[in-house]
Amino acid sequence: MSINPKQKNAKERLFAALVALMRRKNASDITVSELTAAAGLSRMAFYRNYGNLADILEEHLSNDLFGGNIALELVREIGIGNQLALYFRCLKSNQSFLNGIIEANLSYMVMAQIHHMVDKFWSLVYKRAAMDALLLSVTKGIIYSITIDWIKSDMKQSPEELANILLSLVGVIDKEYETIIARQNRS
Repeated sequence: MSINPKQKNAKERLFAALVALMRRKNASDITVSELTAAAGLSRMAFYRNYGNLADILEEHLSNDLFGGNIALELVREIGIGNQLALYFRCLKSNQSFLNGIIEANLSYMVMAQIHHMVDKFWSLVYKRAAMDALLLSVTKGIIYSITIDWIKSDMKQSPEELANILLSLVGVIDKEYETIIARQNRS
């Protein structure tokens, strides 16, 4: 389903207004009336596009931050480390938005997007057809923890540093996993 230009403009205005409001107050304290007034739109325009304010946040997280930037061709062209650095650069460019999400105690939205992103990423690049569910869960937890801690610490490390840290951690986990599998196969 394609979005008509008028609907796209309304969504962009609502998102821009939400980000501006989040700079001044907690996202969970923002009302639909306040948002629509800031966007110069009617409540009807809001409800034509969204069910609630969280839908705007989720849409932006899903489409712009965690969505379309993972593709097998891109990973093959730039490599896994550069793909991870691209992920962190994208987050860094949306720092105030992400701070607003965390301050509003909505970091579960970030976790949901990381789960989806890791599932997609691993299905594209991981050497095993199906990664053990527990190992995949551990990887998601590590990425989530690093992401949230990095955002909370004002993103002091560079995206490249974080990509290298993640690659190292996943490499250690993968090596240990291989060792465990080999032991199980010998038993």
